[in-house]
Amino acid sequence: MNEEYGRLKISKLLATRDTPPVVAEEEGLIRLNALRPGDVGILHDLTGGRGFMCRLAALGFTPGAEVRMIQNFGHGPLIVSVHDTRIALGRGEAGKVRVKRMTNYPMVNDQLSNDQ
Repeated sequence: MNEEYGRLKISKLLATRDTPPVVAEEEGLIRLNALRPGDVGILHDLTGGRGFMCRLAALGFTPGAEVRMIQNFGHGPLIVSVHDTRIALGRGEAGKVRVKRMTNYPMVNDQLSNDQ
């Protein structure tokens, strides 16, 4: 019985391992890697070292910036658009960026199909 319980507990842990955790739910903030393609978020803050924060700030990741998710397969790097520039971020990097998901923005996929 304990062995079965242990397997069940481990399988639940593994099943939730790849789901991005919600951060500061009461504030409506989530990690950037939780956005789906087409979602828009307003950047709230960055967590990480000085070099990481300076690099992202230089790329336009500043508080209040609009971030559009272009590509997110749920694993590996993702692509976002900030200030009309597409930027690839590693999943770990994106996990250090907190955004507030916006719901009243047009889908970025509509813009992508018009560009082609």
